Amino acid sequence: MDLNSKGKALLQIANLSEQVYRQIKQDILRKEIALGSMLVESELCLRYQVSRTPVREAIQMLNADGIVEKVKHHSTRIIAMSELDALHLIQVRTELEIVALMEIAPHFTDEDHAELMELHERCILALDRNDLVGLYETDGQFHLELARRSGNPFLHAAYKKINSKVQLLRSIEYSQKDRIMPVLTMHESILDCLRRGNPEGAIGHMRRHIRASNDFILFPGPGDMEHSDGQ
Repeated sequence: MDLNSKGKALLQIANLSEQVYRQIKQDILRKEIALGSMLVESELCLRYQVSRTPVREAIQMLNADGIVEKVKHHSTRIIAMSELDALHLIQVRTELEIVALMEIAPHFTDEDHAELMELHERCILALDRNDLVGLYETDGQFHLELARRSGNPFLHAAYKKINSKVQLLRSIEYSQKDRIMPVLTMHESILDCLRRGNPEGAIGHMRRHIRASNDFILFPGPGDMEHSDGQ
């Protein structure tokens, strides 16, 4: 279907808004824009050489992700992430991950394993290329796919809701690159337990996976290290 000039213009703006959204998000994850700082439309227009319309739409997308928040005088600020905020986020994430593993285990297939391993390998490739933003996003896709494949649409929606905030937390967690690889390799153990029909083992590895990537925060939880991987 041919688009008229107005339709083409709207499509171009939409595409540009998406590009600006991704660029702002990447700059936040790279720590080029600090958590807790204000987003000023005029400054963003100059930074990305675009008009106010795509900037405003990009900010709306970031707001929908929960990465930014509206403050007084119609200003926008990137959310801060205190240790207490991180603790609360980790607790919610952990419960969602555990339910996802319990739901997915009875019908986990070789195809599920292969496709999730592909995402894991993309994480490793991003790390090899020193593409930390790509790593955060792909790691988020890995865990979001676990939630989706659980077959529980409410769980998937809940994880999707926090996924961008978890990515922000990853940008703090993974500031030391030598810590990343051991955390990533736990994906393989989680998937191996699921393939062998061992959800308890998968849950144990998931708890250790989350704890290992957040060991700068006191994360109490009964039985965190008590689960066996069944090997």
